[in-house]
Amino acid sequence: MNQKIQLIHSQIGYDSNKNKKAYVSGELKNGHFTVTNTVTKEIALKGNLTLWGEKWQKKWFVIDFSSVTNPGEYSISVFEGEEIAVESSCAVHIRKDALWNRTWYDCSLGHLDVRASNCYPEGGWRDCGSELQEVSSHIIMLEAVCDLLEDSRVPACEREHLAEHILRGADYIVKCQKAEGGFVHEFHHNPNVSFENCANAVSVLSRVALILKNSHPEKSAFYLNAAEKGYNFIESNDFFANLEENMSLQSTHGAPDELKIPPKQFRTRELLCHLQAVLSLHKSGVQNLEGKAVSLTEKILSRQILESDAEYSLFGHFYTFDGFDFSEKANYH
Repeated sequence: MNQKIQLIHSQIGYDSNKNKKAYVSGELKNGHFTVTNTVTKEIALKGNLTLWGEKWQKKWFVIDFSSVTNPGEYSISVFEGEEIAVESSCAVHIRKDALWNRTWYDCSLGHLDVRASNCYPEGGWRDCGSELQEVSSHIIMLEAVCDLLEDSRVPACEREHLAEHILRGADYIVKCQKAEGGFVHEFHHNPNVSFENCANAVSVLSRVALILKNSHPEKSAFYLNAAEKGYNFIESNDFFANLEENMSLQSTHGAPDELKIPPKQFRTRELLCHLQAVLSLHKSGVQNLEGKAVSLTEKILSRQILESDAEYSLFGHFYTFDGFDFSEKANYH
């Protein structure tokens, strides 16, 4: 074995019908590999390493064994010439839904139960690594739990458990709603009301109302009422002053100093949040929103970067504002 050669592979396992890659770092000449079934001892695949490039002062090679689809336990061996340079240190599992089966519970109900046990008296979940319970984090988690409840792979015995957490999260978001309809960022520590939090809260509460319409009709009506109230608040308030005061294109986007924020415009990300809220309300049965959905969609599409204006050969993404030669970035909190 060569101590300077390292092999990195998933310890969770690989889905049988999806891409499977392992990575090798170090100096290798004439490097090649085998993927062997540890039970039958049959070599399922062999081939040459593919050079990926250099990173962290090392050469990196790729082992692509996506063609191995039979479920089972495998080992990976990397050779330099005839000598074994490195081997997998544990079994490499290939299974149907390997990633899902090993992670879905721990990444949802498992840690939500812990976060719920440390929450405010008002309910919800304690944010990870913080004493806060932000509305924004609850919205994202609630969307994910809704995804799970709609996923047929979740065992029937856990569906009520998921529904309990949906109720917990939605109740906390409604408790963060002010009388006039807006949503504060955090119940105890941050009373600021932002456009994104309001739009995203409207979206997820509408979705929850639709999901729980048959199983929890009273709660469903309660959440939909809060969503409609939030939407009316969005439509009747001017958020632009607050947006312009708290937005820095230079520090958060890396924009040139001479680029100034256009007055009275939402960023593309806010338009998308607004559109999602409208569509979610529409799906939940709220009437007369089609025109709003169309106008928001047209506004967003008018900012899409065409192939003729590609950035670094990339196109299809969006400018931040109308008539603004700078694209929307995702590298800010």
